[in-house]
Amino acid sequence: MFLERIDVFSPIIASIWYNCDERLLQIEFHNLTIYNYLEVPKEYYQHCVCADSVEQYFQANIENYYESERIL
Repeated sequence: MFLERIDVFSPIIASIWYNCDERLLQIEFHNLTIYNYLEVPKEYYQHCVCADSVEQYFQANIENYYESERIL
């Protein structure tokens, strides 16, 4: 089940989705690419969408730590 799509204020990230059942974080970038990040704990999604800098939180805690796949 996907949680609601969240539009975020970030120079590179446009929106974020999270699938609780699959622990799947989906990031849509402003350049219209979309990546799935696999096995991401729900807390990381919650912290990311609430962070003062979504981009910094994503880069420091998710981007290079979880397997990803480009889907678009």
